[in-house]
Amino acid sequence: MLGEIIIQGIISGATYSLLALGFALIFGAARIVNLYHGSFYMLGAYFAYSFVSLGIPVGIAALLSLGLVGAVGILVFKIIEPIRTKGVAVLIVTIGLAILTQELLKLKFFYGSGNKSLPKFINIVSESGEKITNIKLLGASVP
Repeated sequence: MLGEIIIQGIISGATYSLLALGFALIFGAARIVNLYHGSFYMLGAYFAYSFVSLGIPVGIAALLSLGLVGAVGILVFKIIEPIRTKGVAVLIVTIGLAILTQELLKLKFFYGSGNKSLPKFINIVSESGEKITNIKLLGASVP
């Protein structure tokens, strides 16, 4: 039990550090506080889920998701660029885009007909009695 808690803590810490590094990189390079940043991670997860649900292998689904999230990033940049020097306007626009994205994903994934299930690539890895999903291990290995 204690080992599982420690491993889950390491995995959560790795995920949070990846998010924090992204925020720091964007603010350091562009001097923009982009509140849409978390939505990129969310979109990547939902794109990957959609591709795997269609029967596409996990590796290819990850690459396709990466490309789509990059395209969304370019679109968000094109929206932010004209108002970049307006200060608080960037915050308002990015939080508005984040809310819009969340609500569109709710329409697609939560308010439809039919049952939702996890894709088949989420298995349990059991080492010395500790149960960890392989998707969490993958998430911790990315940073």
